[in-house]
Amino acid sequence: MIKPKKFVKKPIPVEAVFLTRENLKSVERWIIDSAGLINSCMADEERGLLIITTLEGTLEARCGEHYIVRGARGEFYPVEKEIFEETYREMVPEKEVFFYTRMLKHLARVYMYVVYLVEFHSDVLEEHGVNILQLLKNTVEHDRSKFGEPQLSAYIELVNHYYRKAGGSVKDYPLNKVLSTNATIHHIISEPHHPEYWDRGFVTDKGKFNINDRDGLPTKPVDGTSMPLECVVEMVCDWEATADEKCDSVREWADNAVNKRWRFTEEQTKLIYSIIEIFEQR
Repeated sequence: MIKPKKFVKKPIPVEAVFLTRENLKSVERWIIDSAGLINSCMADEERGLLIITTLEGTLEARCGEHYIVRGARGEFYPVEKEIFEETYREMVPEKEVFFYTRMLKHLARVYMYVVYLVEFHSDVLEEHGVNILQLLKNTVEHDRSKFGEPQLSAYIELVNHYYRKAGGSVKDYPLNKVLSTNATIHHIISEPHHPEYWDRGFVTDKGKFNINDRDGLPTKPVDGTSMPLECVVEMVCDWEATADEKCDSVREWADNAVNKRWRFTEEQTKLIYSIIEIFEQR
């Protein structure tokens, strides 16, 4: 006597659009542009129909009643609304979720370090001439530009590529180096906690950015000497947050970058290392 085994259907991702009179022609164009020899279709706007020719025959999809599905092999077919919604659920956009999760963790760390300095070491900040209220206002806007284009799409790819790779992921998260470089440059000239924001010659001087290694030394140092002290504090808190995420030493990072990658005044340099010393002793 046979003993049947239990099986579960493999989750195969598909693309789908709910068919309406408003998107009827767009769906027709989607199928025509994508299907090649697998499908052909024709929209009947008067009757609210999409007539799809498949390898198995001709099928009709009605606006408001069917989803149009593209399967794993690129084939298109209609599925009744009730059946589709019982069978499928929308996929969570994995890379976007990872990006926003990592960014929220990073922002939380930056906020935490700024608040720590303000609450427990305001005397050091004031001794260096830091305007504490302005520091707090600046920090609220930290990294805001990453959440809009032209940075967002590239940073989603960049964060998945670098941080998942560092976390030991065996899955490949490819990186478009041109887009990531352009997004990085746009970011550092948009955010006041980056010295590049304050260097008027940065955009026109290609020697001030290392296109082969975004964290590497450029051939010419960036001039950060006009950077306000409040932005310097925010910058060091950003370094500390990133060092936490990568299990790196912020002092080592500073030693390799201060007055090498970025040029600072004596007062700015003293402030940088005062804050680093506070973090090391906490």
